[in-house]
Amino acid sequence: MMLWSRAVCFLVCACALVWLAAAQGAPAEVPPKPRSVILLRHAEKASEGGQDPQLSERGRDRAAEVARLLAKVQPTAIYASNFQRTQETVAPLAAATGVRVTTVPASEQDRLVEACKALEDGQTLVVCGHSNTVPKLLRALGAEPAALDAKQNIPDDAYTRMYILTLPPKASSGLPQLLELSLAP
Repeated sequence: MMLWSRAVCFLVCACALVWLAAAQGAPAEVPPKPRSVILLRHAEKASEGGQDPQLSERGRDRAAEVARLLAKVQPTAIYASNFQRTQETVAPLAAATGVRVTTVPASEQDRLVEACKALEDGQTLVVCGHSNTVPKLLRALGAEPAALDAKQNIPDDAYTRMYILTLPPKASSGLPQLLELSLAP
């Protein structure tokens, strides 16, 4: 009887070890990563240049700071409107990351909404827009930015705001989360 007990005990232990080894070798289920959209208004524009001015010297410095801050994020895509000031704001980031800037006319916000919604889990998109287009895009994606002017735009003198919108993974029903940051003045 004792021999039979030892054999059963041995068999149970062997099965347990095989099961543990198999469980350790099986990959753990990794939860899907959220999607991120980083939105910013173009940097300071030059006072001359009509409807499509270039960046001022301060604006070029700010664009370099944006590139320094966001280069490690490794965006999947970078979007900017068809105006020089938005293109120049993200040009240093594009150069630092090797990601080409996709131009979407400021009047075609629906294209940006679709691009944001089409992001795959774990991807990050950067959008450079204007005082009126950035809040509209945020609202279209389910977030409400704070500290807007009476027209619901970013105030005309506010160039330091950066919005990080975290969208839930595609298979999730979670809500977007908005973080508003301020760049150095």
